Amino acid sequence: MSRSPRRQCSRSTPGFLLVGNEAWNGLFFGRRSPRAGFVGMIAFAVPLLALLAVVAEDPLSLILVGIYFAWVLYDIAWTRALWRLDA
Repeated sequence: MSRSPRRQCSRSTPGFLLVGNEAWNGLFFGRRSPRAGFVGMIAFAVPLLALLAVVAEDPLSLILVGIYFAWVLYDIAWTRALWRLDA
């Protein structure tokens, strides 16, 4: 049974997202650093973009992950604004 790279990505990406979400929480809340939170959110967006590419063929999944991605973009803008206010 051969596994396509797309299928392997679809299985590993949610795990990276869970770990990335916890890492962002640790950076932002644990270190109390808006700058670290901003950098963490940028890093979090990378596997989320990969997940968007994986679900591109399924309309419902694309809509749901797209909504989550829009929230992440908002959160990136929010953490950047908070970082600038904190400077």
